[in-house]
Amino acid sequence: FPVTIGMLAALLVPTGVAHADAGMVPDTAYTGHYYRVHPAEGFRKCVAWRESRNTRTAVSRGGHRGLYQMTPALGDGAAWMMRMDPSDPITRSQRVRLQSMPITSWSRYWQDRAFYTVLNARGAASGWRHWYLSGSSCNGMIR
Repeated sequence: FPVTIGMLAALLVPTGVAHADAGMVPDTAYTGHYYRVHPAEGFRKCVAWRESRNTRTAVSRGGHRGLYQMTPALGDGAAWMMRMDPSDPITRSQRVRLQSMPITSWSRYWQDRAFYTVLNARGAASGWRHWYLSGSSCNGMIR
């Protein structure tokens, strides 16, 4: 059968974020102190697609929530960690407000900020294991 340009292009596209579905994940809404373009932005997009199909209000059967399927405890921890951001610490009232709401109610900005804070607060990609899934193409994007 004839080979088309599209077929050849599909063979050249790497796995992970480059597939068409993950292309639907927009760039991050957060670009503060803990943000890293490479390789973390590709990893973030891959995780957002894998975990929630880029749905901010997603809730799993296991109780994980939001774009990045954080547990409520991880969301609380992220809110605490955001208060220590050297370039843009959140106020006590912001932290309390975030911790009083389910992660699914957080805006994309706050979910993205929580992701990057957990991922990079203790050094570049130090928190990647929160999103480790055996066999996932996302894993190789960050290590």
